[in-house]
Amino acid sequence: MFSMYAIKPYYQKLFRGLAGDWMSPNMATMFGVLFSILVGGAFWLGGRFDSRFFLLVPLGLVFRMGANALDGMLAREKGLASPLGAVLNELTDVVNDMICYAPLWLVPGCRHGTLAAFLLLIFFAEFSGLLGQAVSGKRRYEGPLGGKTDRATWMGLFAALCAFEPAALAYLNPFLCLLGFFVLLTAVNRLRLTVREAGPKGV
Repeated sequence: MFSMYAIKPYYQKLFRGLAGDWMSPNMATMFGVLFSILVGGAFWLGGRFDSRFFLLVPLGLVFRMGANALDGMLAREKGLASPLGAVLNELTDVVNDMICYAPLWLVPGCRHGTLAAFLLLIFFAEFSGLLGQAVSGKRRYEGPLGGKTDRATWMGLFAALCAFEPAALAYLNPFLCLLGFFVLLTAVNRLRLTVREAGPKGV
């Protein structure tokens, strides 16, 4: 199944041109955190005060994904790749998702159990991808909901819909359930592929 991860090289090329030579890998990582805070704030403001704030969600997610696509590439370009950088890259991927979506907890009508399950499934899917690296030597990025960019795409589209049609926010909980289901399938698929490729080594 198609994943937004497939277009990552084009995404990197676009934002590499915007970044210029002044940006370092750590700066790109920090920009990712800042844009995640913007997204989380926009979800909160849009849900509680004015739906037009939801328009900031897709904008913030686009730039967050751009920053995330840049950090590793800049590290390789500038010869600054390191184990610490790799750890920070993986860690901030999950943390940024929490920053982006946890503020939905404060939006009226959001079922806290549904949101908590969705956030746990995100962690499960990313952890499943890392297990591939540990067990078979290959980081898993497969879908059906391949990773943070796919989640950001659907969350951004839903937020944009809510900006133009505030009544759509009433479907937040079913939307999170549907998205969570595909995140779960992603985790299961990654684990299945890891075990299959590891073969006897995974036993």
